[in-house]
Amino acid sequence: MTIPPMGNATIKEEDALGDSSYLKQFGKAVRHERTLRGFSQEGFADHMEMDRSYVGGIERGERNPSLTNVMRIMEGLAMEPSEFFAAHISLHRKRRAARKRKAAD
Repeated sequence: MTIPPMGNATIKEEDALGDSSYLKQFGKAVRHERTLRGFSQEGFADHMEMDRSYVGGIERGERNPSLTNVMRIMEGLAMEPSEFFAAHISLHRKRRAARKRKAAD
């Protein structure tokens, strides 16, 4: 079953209800941007006034951060949410499409 598309996207029901793949992709993207900026995980957590283990859980896809904490992360990365998600969600979609093409061969 799918949820009605928003724009060009179609979301599987299980993804919309909290599939951990979204959390893992978000966490990988946060880790990528954090390391690009030269932060250690502990330094980044301190910078945002968050617990290091909580940030680690986000980066591993084990935590589902609230919108407030997502915004704190964006501020910590000095990125607009639209910039962050445009860069990383499109990359995730390209990788998923490539895996599907490869599986179909």
